[in-house]
Amino acid sequence: MTDISQHNLFIDGKVLVGNSVTEKFNNACTNTSNILRTSFGPLGLDKMCIDPSNNILITNDGATILTNTTNGNDFDIISQFLSNISNQQDKEIGDGTTSVTLLATSLYSKAVNLLSLNVSPRVIINGYRMALKESIRFIKQKLELPLQSSQLNNLIRTTISSKLINSAAEYFIPLIAKASKTLENYEVEEIPILKKEGKGINDSTLLQGYAINVTPIYNLNKFSQNSGNKKIILIDFNLKKTKLPLTTHIVIENPDELESIRMKEISQLKNKVMTLIKTGVDIIFSSKGIDDIGITLFREHEVMFVRRVRIEDLKVLSRLTKSPIYTDIIGIGDSEANQNISSDDFNNFTILPTTVNSVKQISAGENELMVVEPINNIMISYLLRGPNEAVLEEIHRNLLDSLHSVKSLTKRDRIVAGGGATELALSLFLQDFSSAISTKEFLPIHRFAEALLVIPKTLISNSGLNSTEILSKMVSKMQNSVKNKNDSDIQKGNKQEQSNKYFGFDCLTGKIQNNIENGIIEPSSLKIKVLSIATEAVCNMINVDSIVILNKEKKRERTEC
Repeated sequence: MTDISQHNLFIDGKVLVGNSVTEKFNNACTNTSNILRTSFGPLGLDKMCIDPSNNILITNDGATILTNTTNGNDFDIISQFLSNISNQQDKEIGDGTTSVTLLATSLYSKAVNLLSLNVSPRVIINGYRMALKESIRFIKQKLELPLQSSQLNNLIRTTISSKLINSAAEYFIPLIAKASKTLENYEVEEIPILKKEGKGINDSTLLQGYAINVTPIYNLNKFSQNSGNKKIILIDFNLKKTKLPLTTHIVIENPDELESIRMKEISQLKNKVMTLIKTGVDIIFSSKGIDDIGITLFREHEVMFVRRVRIEDLKVLSRLTKSPIYTDIIGIGDSEANQNISSDDFNNFTILPTTVNSVKQISAGENELMVVEPINNIMISYLLRGPNEAVLEEIHRNLLDSLHSVKSLTKRDRIVAGGGATELALSLFLQDFSSAISTKEFLPIHRFAEALLVIPKTLISNSGLNSTEILSKMVSKMQNSVKNKNDSDIQKGNKQEQSNKYFGFDCLTGKIQNNIENGIIEPSSLKIKVLSIATEAVCNMINVDSIVILNKEKKRERTEC
């Protein structure tokens, strides 16, 4: 029987196998690492990304940089895999997008060295996964600490230390900290973050309630003068005259009957509007439009109507206020009986208003915002200000990263030391752990430990110091506190030795210090997620032995007649 392999099959493209695959991945990892390395940490540099339309983006966010540096060639196709790692970290945690990419590229570089020594890919994968399992166990048992309420501001300060809003840290930290209670019940994506060009970033404000980026059709004095309780209704249907389908045929004998049909359409619209007014509602939020007839009636009865509200905003408002979103008014027919219904009988209607603490109109530049504050409100909103769109987008990304860090603490309120302390402690632990293993996985575990040092080394290098010298001092300070010891041995050790495992690097002062005591802290879940995503991604890359790159489909040229 003839052996049929991919080499003698016709493929409209090219096939890479063996060392070519490893080389392709390694080149992509090296180039990606070189792009991101100098942007890591509080003293990292920004990158300028220019798209084909000559739009300029300046940022140091890892996920944003990788997303904007792909052009579709072979290198970028492989780099897109690394970009997906960063985007996954950004989606799940919000921060650590540069860390996860640097760690993944370092792990793969170490794996390439092992492959050149003829170590089996399966052994490397097993060793890496064993190292990941032991690292997570060591973090949970030895390195992480419960978050104290006084440490929340320090955690936020660490998160924003490498971001644009760090220049106004003392202003933004309290604004972000106030979101902790809201994030216990809501996702980050449900908190409104509105952006308006103009003024400086210090003019950004926090609003109590749910802010909607809509402008009312008209203003009423009672909304500007009185901020007391208001009754609201949420609707998802049009308040316009009914439009018949284009295929509808109307047969009339007298032209005057056309006017009768038109008046009937107006009557149906008025019935709907009056039904809403009779409920005693103060303001109506609608995702659809409204006719001039409806606007006139609402204004005469001093009912505020807000149209074109995003359906996503309506859904969050519905959850906040426990008010349903009505999709129609049931029971409205051709008769005008509803015109005579008194306000005392509105409980018989299918639509009932919901009471909220207040509904306010707030000016933001040339536009206005509506802010709804429900009963027992815990929702907040952010109104970001900045000189231009590019700055606003960067502030928005910074704020999202910070909120995601705070959100991660609501799921698991544990922290670890930052400044490379956790990675160095894990590296020393895994080196000690690998020496106690008699199986062939000891070498990949040792390489895993070496790869972890890319984080503290990069932090030190970007601070303008000698990474080898500083790292050796950190190792001598920490090494005795992270070795495998049983609980009785740990209890015998002095308190200073036990706290040495929290010693890391302060990029701003250049000192080696106890970062827990000095407030350089990060969520434990962030570190665990970085390790997990990077390790699994690299294991997938190691497991690939062939790459098939298909040519783009050629467009068929039209033949002229």
